[in-house]
Amino acid sequence: MDIIKVAIADGNTLFREGLKRILAAEKDLSLAGETGDDEEVARVVERTSPDVLLLDLEIANRKT
Repeated sequence: MDIIKVAIADGNTLFREGLKRILAAEKDLSLAGETGDDEEVARVVERTSPDVLLLDLEIANRKT
């Protein structure tokens, strides 16, 4: 089974930390990268080439 690489882009730090714990519990999922900065999303995706991007569409409005 192939590992699915996931990147997280969300301005809420607590939410990102929760998602990272969930990903860590799954054998077939791996955290490729993360960001809480809307301006950094493209760089993270380019650098990590994830299979899945979990993106908060209002990331610019939710930096906490």
